Amino acid sequence: SHQTIIIGAHYDHVGRGEQGASLDLLNPGQIHNGADDNASGSSALLEIAEALATSPVRPRRTISFQWYSGEEMGLKGSRHYTANPLRPLDDTVLMINMDMIGRMIGRTLTVGGTGTAPTVLPELVAELCAEHGILLKEERVGAAPSDNASFYLKGVPALFLFTGVHEDYHRSTDDVGKVNTDGAADVARLALSLARAMDDRDRP
Repeated sequence: SHQTIIIGAHYDHVGRGEQGASLDLLNPGQIHNGADDNASGSSALLEIAEALATSPVRPRRTISFQWYSGEEMGLKGSRHYTANPLRPLDDTVLMINMDMIGRMIGRTLTVGGTGTAPTVLPELVAELCAEHGILLKEERVGAAPSDNASFYLKGVPALFLFTGVHEDYHRSTDDVGKVNTDGAADVARLALSLARAMDDRDRP
């Protein structure tokens, strides 16, 4: 139980896009709801927490659910945590980050960071994606520009779950009606399976 698995997502977005982060040049000053970026990951994280809390199968390791702010301003929330961790990073065996998981097309999911634990994660991710009927687009690098990078830079194995950039990215048109909720739910189930599989391992 002294070892930790972190599942995280960022809940901030760009407001009305007036700080230069918006790409919505045709509609400046409009509220950017960020349904995919990243309400999709934030709500999936809440569902995973509820699923684990109500499951009769208790994890052996500690599962930490982390919602970050300041991601859009330079990963400030996750960087703060890794600089001031509540539990030692040396005992953090995996971080799973969900950022923009609401636009799955053709069952395809990008999973970055498999190379951050190369003897375990590539095979495990491929196996679980196949079980969930998800077409894996694997990226082994761990420095994707999202909160997983904060952990990767501290030597923690970290995965990045992502369904891709689209024409509504950082625009006021990123709204809930365009979210593929079934796809997001499948990504959440995959994240839960990844956490369960890592928890079942005797060795980190």
